[in-house]
Amino acid sequence: MKKIFLALMMASMTAAPFLAFAQSGAAANAASDDLDALFADPSSAVIAEAAVVDNPESAVFGGNAFSWTGEFSSDIGISGGYKELAPSMEELKNPTERLSVGIGAKLSFDARPDKNYRVFGKFTTDYPFMTRFTASDPQGAEAAYSLNNIKLFELFSDFNYKEKVFFRFGKQTAGWGLSRFYQIADPLTVGVKDPSNPSADLEGPIALKVAFPFGLNNLYFYSAVKESYLPSNVGKASIRDVGVGMKGDFLIPLPANKYVGNADFTVGAYGQRNLSPKAIAGLSTSVGNFQIFTDQALSWGLDSYRLTKDVLPGPPGFAIYDVEKPKDGLFYRATAGTMYVNNDWHFTFYGEYMFSSSGSSDRKYLEKWTNRLYAEMAPASLLTPELSFSDLFGYQSRNNSGVSLSWSELFGNDKFGFSALWLQNWVDFSGMAKPTVSFKPFDHVTLETGATVVWGEDRSEWVVKNSDAVTQSPKRLSGFLSVKIGGGKF
Repeated sequence: MKKIFLALMMASMTAAPFLAFAQSGAAANAASDDLDALFADPSSAVIAEAAVVDNPESAVFGGNAFSWTGEFSSDIGISGGYKELAPSMEELKNPTERLSVGIGAKLSFDARPDKNYRVFGKFTTDYPFMTRFTASDPQGAEAAYSLNNIKLFELFSDFNYKEKVFFRFGKQTAGWGLSRFYQIADPLTVGVKDPSNPSADLEGPIALKVAFPFGLNNLYFYSAVKESYLPSNVGKASIRDVGVGMKGDFLIPLPANKYVGNADFTVGAYGQRNLSPKAIAGLSTSVGNFQIFTDQALSWGLDSYRLTKDVLPGPPGFAIYDVEKPKDGLFYRATAGTMYVNNDWHFTFYGEYMFSSSGSSDRKYLEKWTNRLYAEMAPASLLTPELSFSDLFGYQSRNNSGVSLSWSELFGNDKFGFSALWLQNWVDFSGMAKPTVSFKPFDHVTLETGATVVWGEDRSEWVVKNSDAVTQSPKRLSGFLSVKIGGGKF
């Protein structure tokens, strides 16, 4: 099992963790489906009066037709952790100590030769900058290889027909859904949202998006291709492998009142021949000073395998359960959440709950699931491999929730900040809490310190997800100190 948990943690460390939602007050920006910046920067909820531009077209296109922008990030940190929440005095003297080094960059170009045509691209790289692996050469001998860790994250063009129909074609971020922590209504995104880093960019597919705006409303049509859609021999790919979808964003104006703001309603559907067809809906509005949002998703069948209640013949004391991937039957998932921003307090709050009818209500489900995975991977196993590590980092249980809060300024001093994250599985009763204090002595240097507290049984969701990457043992209490140095946008 140690090998399994090492692979699980390495997969966790390399997963691309995000989605977009937030609109202020009347949800007037229904014409846009890219709202990540509102999550990433709480101060963006402040509305400033715009300057009057006499000739907006020349202001936009009168400058450089080609520009480069980028972002550099780096951090160095140390952490020490313990298996138990209440370690003994002897254990306190010998924590599991780790050093972490992170360096990454994003480089984007934006070419706008005229107001009706644009090409955009983004490249990313992260430390370690080389990926090393072994493979067999043409003669069958093992050989070592290295690849540069440079990734094409986005590359697409924008154009339109008479400024009435708008097209985007290429590799693009194309996420659906309003939820902050959970990715239940997003059939398009390739990357997997990490609830502990929900604002991270998520990789998207190669897609054609067609937008038909009318008033403050929009209709979108999508055709998309992911690597997982295609056969191992790409030369055998068919037009039937393409996924297709349609989504509408509609502004619902409400009578003027002091309590409830205008609503933004989303409805859509998506299908691909090897996946279960899906229908999604979403609603966001404001109630007083709170933004309220929900995602709703229905699928006919499931895309991945789950355990049944049937135990397969095997050695006593080690139950292996059968699996199924239903091709029919309705499965329902939903989120409900809220966001609150107080600019006077420099405070932002998110809270969200997720329900999944396909999730398990068995407290021991993850333990049974990993037993089945181990049995599939065992040498000379007679079981067909059906489970995958990526499924572990989804949500196997029926009920989950997440809460985050942050102050970007403390005690009237913008050099200090505080944030806290709480994630909870309400089936196996595992969870994690992570309070963090930050100090910014001067520009481009930030010190962060805090702790991660995890509770639950050894093979419960959040204990597994926070296990030590080297020893694969639980790590329920850990402290960390890191410095972000030299980071910034350019």
